[in-house]
Amino acid sequence: IRSRLTVVLAFGFALLVLGTGVYLYGSVADSVTAEFDQALLARARSMISLTEQENGRIEFDYAPEHMEEFERAENPEYFQFRLEDGRTLLRSARLGEVDLPRDVAAAGTPVIHDLALPDGRTGRMVTWSFQPKLPGDEDDESEGAGDQEREAGPLRVALAVARGRGDLDALLG
Repeated sequence: IRSRLTVVLAFGFALLVLGTGVYLYGSVADSVTAEFDQALLARARSMISLTEQENGRIEFDYAPEHMEEFERAENPEYFQFRLEDGRTLLRSARLGEVDLPRDVAAAGTPVIHDLALPDGRTGRMVTWSFQPKLPGDEDDESEGAGDQEREAGPLRVALAVARGRGDLDALLG
């Protein structure tokens, strides 16, 4: 009886430890991925704040020297602004002529998912459809020397921002 009870208790304890480990891994993985996604959303918000619509044109106050993560040769991040009809307004230089996948996001609702980046790495991407701010929407109406202008077309613009998930995968591994 003693040996049988020991085996049953050891097996039960092993199942309890295994179940706890699986639960904790899932919880930590979800939490770390959520933090990664929040950082990606923050990057998209900062890019959105650089756009303005004025007199039928979309203006981008983008200066590559201030956003080195999109310009570096090793492990770059990517962005692409598009009109709703799919025409590209502006993209990160590291994308070259390659397009990020075109996801249709509901207005104001970001969509986040995994993807293969143009350089072959695995990554995550957020797509966010938004209306560029109009003059007077905020107090700061200063224009930077690096403004780029393109024809506005529709009032809504879709932004895609993607970054490699190597650090996330290493942490989860």
